[in-house]
Amino acid sequence: MRQLKFHEQKLLKKVDLLDWKGTSTQKEQMATSKYLLEDRETYVKYNLIVGKIRRLTLALAKLNDNEPTKQIIAKELTNRLHTLGLIGSKTLLECAKVGVGSFCKRRLSSILPAIEMVPDIKTSMAFIKGGHVKVGVDTVTDPALIITRSMEDYITWRDGSKVKETISAFNEDK
Repeated sequence: MRQLKFHEQKLLKKVDLLDWKGTSTQKEQMATSKYLLEDRETYVKYNLIVGKIRRLTLALAKLNDNEPTKQIIAKELTNRLHTLGLIGSKTLLECAKVGVGSFCKRRLSSILPAIEMVPDIKTSMAFIKGGHVKVGVDTVTDPALIITRSMEDYITWRDGSKVKETISAFNEDK
């Protein structure tokens, strides 16, 4: 290979040709645009977790139903996934259906439109990053926070937030 010229070296200074990211799939692009994921790594992390859940579910399905280890692990897995809100009913069949979309739907930025605090995900991202939302007693600024079923009831506007003041002023006028 020939020696690179000066301007070519300057252009390639910030590019690492040995460690490049793989191409994204259509599913990844759809999830990224629908749930406004900020970076590809988030999707990749969710996809890895989903793969592990599916492999574990498949391994449990292959075991005999009478084995006590299968019953214990299956019960624990289904309880955890149900508590997180990733599955509707506590069955291994539901565990096999978990996907990246299930995780994306449990993000704080996706929960706010679901409980009708904001109209869409884009607005919820702006309010969360602005520090207007609290979960329990903690103010949250990370839109990627996974919300469990029990945490859903404790999502409110932060005290002293302009949004909360505007809503309370609007409700007093009624």
